[in-house]
Amino acid sequence: MSAEYDRLVADIATNAPGAIPSTVEAELMVVLRDFLQHTAAWKADFEMPVQPDRTCYVLQPPRGVQVHLLFMVYNSTDTERRPLGSTGGVRMNVPGQIEFRIAPSAAATYVARVSLYPVADDNGSAASCRAAVPGHILSEYYDTLFQGILSRLQAQMLKGYSSPQMAIMRQKLYREGRSIAKADIARSHVWGGQQWQYPVATTAMGRQNGA
Repeated sequence: MSAEYDRLVADIATNAPGAIPSTVEAELMVVLRDFLQHTAAWKADFEMPVQPDRTCYVLQPPRGVQVHLLFMVYNSTDTERRPLGSTGGVRMNVPGQIEFRIAPSAAATYVARVSLYPVADDNGSAASCRAAVPGHILSEYYDTLFQGILSRLQAQMLKGYSSPQMAIMRQKLYREGRSIAKADIARSHVWGGQQWQYPVATTAMGRQNGA
């Protein structure tokens, strides 16, 4: 997402004169993480080769990415993508760790659909966020993210770009935009759609390991 990321950072810097790039990127990470945790806008499918003697499987997202919510697990051979364990047979008490109440009856490849959000990499850098988060998220929710980041910057004290009143206004706009995005995503961007519907477009991830 480098192009979209760089554009957002540059636009923020223009509206917050004197803000150093590392500060802008740090605030972008905080806002993007908050936005994705609240809206589940970033979804991905992880393949899980399952075995009849194993009930626990660990998803392995890319560096700088954390699993948040589990939406469904389905058999990769099922073209209708019908959820498995709809009666409580599948759970994720620990983010990224899929547990089956009963082990699969045969070897197969299941798919877990989860939501993701960025975290700082091992060095505390946001570089992985720049590389991992899909660019379409920054493009589609640009205005909302812009308000959230600028709100946090303007709330800082004794800076050339400090503006407590504008920070409050922008934070309100950010929360309103986040709420609208959450509702749209829950309905798969379908007018009048049901909240239980799953979005078709997801990011495909690689194979996962058993615990």
